[in-house]
Amino acid sequence: MEPATPLPSPKNSPLPLASLNIAPQPLEGARRLLHAWKPRIWRHCTGLCLPAYSGVRGFRFEAYGFVLRDLSYAHQHTDELTGVSGGGCAIDPVVLQYVLTGWIRFENRISAFTLEPGKLLIRDTAMPWRFAVGHATVSRWMTVPRPLLADHLGGSHLLRPYMLCDLADPQVRVLISYLETLRNGDAVHALCPAGRRAAQEAAVCLLGGVVTERGTTDAQQLGNAIVAVAKRTIERHLDDPSLSPAAIAAALGVSVRTLHRSFAAEGETPMAYLRRRRLDAARDELARAGAAARIADVAAHWEFSDASHFTRRFKEAYGTTPTTFLRNV
Repeated sequence: MEPATPLPSPKNSPLPLASLNIAPQPLEGARRLLHAWKPRIWRHCTGLCLPAYSGVRGFRFEAYGFVLRDLSYAHQHTDELTGVSGGGCAIDPVVLQYVLTGWIRFENRISAFTLEPGKLLIRDTAMPWRFAVGHATVSRWMTVPRPLLADHLGGSHLLRPYMLCDLADPQVRVLISYLETLRNGDAVHALCPAGRRAAQEAAVCLLGGVVTERGTTDAQQLGNAIVAVAKRTIERHLDDPSLSPAAIAAALGVSVRTLHRSFAAEGETPMAYLRRRRLDAARDELARAGAAARIADVAAHWEFSDASHFTRRFKEAYGTTPTTFLRNV
């Protein structure tokens, strides 16, 4: 028999993330090749093993997608395989996975189920999962470091060992649609560092929406994610004089109109939020510096046009002037 031919890259998804093609051969040789295979995107998986007939049939694994900072997303073809996911690394990820064709069986000491088409699985690999993949199974999955998702959730939500959701769920559809947009074409590769960071944060925000099961519509969910990522972008660049709604929208890959519409649900414009956070930062700086503070310097540092403008805004926000505030620090 001839060695397996590598799968063609799916349309508009040119980046191969991992592949292993084992020609028909004695089973022990095939298993040695699998054992030596250590793709980065599967570093949370251990104990990989091929079934006995793989020596006759051969084995093929192909994954195409993208790595975005700490996040990975892939379209994957896998022949029959077993192994353990999680429990073997210092920081095992949260894995999102759904099957297009075929099946994947998961089990651990408290749960067992089979993932089939139509369902999306989110599982925390802090607890190891034994898995078995059916022959020629095609799936898509995303891995996110657990601390990254936990940071987004703010410690207010305890991650479950696993969640099974319908792919038809509106929140799930928005998340999958966004990930597919990134996977298709060269969108990820063309992003600047700030854009890659914003794109990753948007994906984590959308995943957080699914995990917390907020009962919102597609538009609301996407708007929530845009606002959350925009606010994080503002926090990182509070003292950047070039920060503007246009710059924020560009970093998120949305239009300025979409950015304003998303903020409208909170009753605040992006610039109003930016001014409020700059005022908060200026007040904190005054409190730290105390009597040594120069109000004009603090105003200039936080992008207020002059000391009088800063004083007016400060009094509107806190009911006192910066000078009076300093006397009471």
